[in-house]
Amino acid sequence: MNKRFIWNFEFETSHPLSQGIEGEKEHIRWESRFFWPETSIIKLQGLNERFLNISDYKIKQHSDTYILLADHHYNIKWRRGALLYKPLLEQKDHIYGFDKKIDLDESAKEVQAENERIKLLRLVQKEGRRLDVEKETLTCKLRFEPGIKLEFARLSIKNHIYFSVCLSGRCFPLIQSLGKRLLNEQKSCDYVSFLKQMMDL
Repeated sequence: MNKRFIWNFEFETSHPLSQGIEGEKEHIRWESRFFWPETSIIKLQGLNERFLNISDYKIKQHSDTYILLADHHYNIKWRRGALLYKPLLEQKDHIYGFDKKIDLDESAKEVQAENERIKLLRLVQKEGRRLDVEKETLTCKLRFEPGIKLEFARLSIKNHIYFSVCLSGRCFPLIQSLGKRLLNEQKSCDYVSFLKQMMDL
């Protein structure tokens, strides 16, 4: 039986996930993201009634401006006055592995700043196209080792509403298997690819 959660999300609660499973912790933080238009009803399998309690989620709101480059696949955005770059380290099975975020403006000012960061900052200033994204998120932790975060999001982009789910953590096999279990083999998509579709890049 499906139970309504929030926005357009529903949970099929009769066959809950087996939590407490352990995996090997990696240095890469993996993300598996999924996107839907406003008209979609999104059904997730394997989440029991505990996940219906919104008070158990961390709620945040962000106003971001993504900087998109036609010939490059960089995850760069303005948030709270900082130009943040999330380096992509690896990609497999439509799941993206990232390093920690870098403040491009601040890192470029360092005496021993890497040439690549300075070049990237100049490229952003010269060729970057901006896209505003208003985002409200609900995030909780799944009981796995290493820990996995589950995020639900409502996005407002160019006067349209979209919904998103993200699984993130430092264990690729866990992220991969959870995505298949929760969303029944739906293909994931990273933020940059999703946003570029709206800009015809």
